[in-house]
Amino acid sequence: MRNALQCVQENSYDVVLLDLTLPDSSGLETVTSIRHSAPDLPIVVLSGMDREDLALGALKEGAQDYLIKGQVNGQALARTILFAIERAHKPRSAPPQSVVSEVALPAKLDVPEAVNQAEAPALKALAGRSRALTDIRQIIKRIGPAESTVLITGETGTGKELVAQALHETSPRNKFPLVAVNCGSIPETLLESVLFGHNKGSFTGADRDKRGLFEAAKEGTLFLDEIGELPASLQPKILRALERREVLPVGSTSPVQFDARIVAATNRNLPAMIEKGQFRSDLYYRLNVIEIHIPALRERPEDISEIVDVLLRRLCGKMQRPVPTLQPAVRAMLEALPWPGNVREMSNILERLMLLTDGDVVKESDLRNIGIGIPSKDTDDLKLARHSFEREHILRVLGKCGGNKERAAKALGIDLSSLYRKLSD
Repeated sequence: MRNALQCVQENSYDVVLLDLTLPDSSGLETVTSIRHSAPDLPIVVLSGMDREDLALGALKEGAQDYLIKGQVNGQALARTILFAIERAHKPRSAPPQSVVSEVALPAKLDVPEAVNQAEAPALKALAGRSRALTDIRQIIKRIGPAESTVLITGETGTGKELVAQALHETSPRNKFPLVAVNCGSIPETLLESVLFGHNKGSFTGADRDKRGLFEAAKEGTLFLDEIGELPASLQPKILRALERREVLPVGSTSPVQFDARIVAATNRNLPAMIEKGQFRSDLYYRLNVIEIHIPALRERPEDISEIVDVLLRRLCGKMQRPVPTLQPAVRAMLEALPWPGNVREMSNILERLMLLTDGDVVKESDLRNIGIGIPSKDTDDLKLARHSFEREHILRVLGKCGGNKERAAKALGIDLSSLYRKLSD
């Protein structure tokens, strides 16, 4: 480790690729030392240990990514390194990119001096022309610079972390980190230590004092994802932290102040959980100062085509290939899918499509080749057969109309709302 630190101090590098298993030092200590010696030098950790506590520790100490040996191929490793270098060379004025409906607002918000919202990548990435997405973008611009706690709700895969990142990027806190933690992915016995920190000797394996994420977020933003999964034993402690702006590390009797803004998200129905005694009402009201609800993708089909274009540009950029043209029938098929997994499912399908197709034009057959298409006509059920024929006919007409739904509805002899309904059935 000493040789590595000396090299970092005496030379200029684009990125550090670090193995946590070192002969003369702890890998996490090395991350910390490099971060102190070269704050702007990106660090990518490659480890043979698939342990969430190590991953969280490395990211908290300043590593940009944590990859597991045997679970990442050379292409993915190269892409991660290139992305780390690209982010490190962005202008200092650009906000950091960490981790990552109609809304009733107070009549007046105490909004600090505005920040340059035009430079918020996450805000631009919230694609869609529906009224719901337009309102969400406006609400982010309005409350991003405020200090209010925000609760983001919506189904899995709708983009809650992207909204949290946009809130951070449009706030004056964007000079400090956005720290994200999934409250449902960390064991209950470990979560308190991860959030609040611990003192040396407070439990087996606690060989030194450790800051929690509340403190690590500094003056930035702490994103508590899946807050509905928070164990009952931790809910009063989170409430106390939010009310007093301080946390009590495990094994300590001295509270630690923190100054991070809190943004939480959930795919659960918290009011229903309150009625069942599964979530504290006082914590809910403390978190839900302002709520941003993201509707499911099936509720805003007019956003699908634009989201497809954004995801394709991102995927093709990573794969270093030209963005293909989608035939109108392909767009119509994508817009007709119910997308139960929302944008995350769409991203997965488009990545599969880009990996398995080579041409400059994506055809209807390409979608069918990866298992995406209309229901099979090979059925004896009259209702299913009628539904299959109707959908196939609508998609064919949409293709003939170049994907223009107004023209297609007129050609089909139905109104536009009926067309949207039939496409979402």
